[in-house]
Amino acid sequence: MKLSEWKKYQVIREMSNLRDPLQSFSMRELAITIPTPIGEMYATSDFSAITGTGWGPKPHSHICGSNEILEWVRNWFDGYFVGEIIEIPPIKKCGLSAFASDVITALSEQVPYGTTISYNELGVISGYQNSSRAVGSVMSKNPWPILVPCHRVIASNGDVGNYSGNGGQMTKLRLIKMEKNHSGRIFR
Repeated sequence: MKLSEWKKYQVIREMSNLRDPLQSFSMRELAITIPTPIGEMYATSDFSAITGTGWGPKPHSHICGSNEILEWVRNWFDGYFVGEIIEIPPIKKCGLSAFASDVITALSEQVPYGTTISYNELGVISGYQNSSRAVGSVMSKNPWPILVPCHRVIASNGDVGNYSGNGGQMTKLRLIKMEKNHSGRIFR
């Protein structure tokens, strides 16, 4: 096999290991792993904003490293779990529908630490009446779990509802309870 054929083979092999071939473009992004009381999480950044957070170690498609934005999100997570909330780092909302962006923005800006809101109420404050199922769909695909607090969204009857994060409903309940216990603290 010639060298150029070998390189093509390696690229094809590497891309076949990715869930989405377009993820190969994320090599310009950095990622860090963040230990938390609810398990290991990761954050990714393109140097201008947070592009994602999630459960487990950093994605293999990202370069391990840090930058100012990732250090900001690491500090945010450290503070979050002890009830000291700092300003949320900028998040990159590229690829979201207008509806999803409106819902994520309303949740981030209008549902404070230590409180919950129903899927229906979140739809209403986002500007969309009778959209609880669509709001639930947006929450299930939240690319920034905990940072964008989808765990604060519950059913209208008070049931916790589903949670796509590691540990499912038990983690959601744990986060809600932790926030309620810390909600009387002074934030920095």
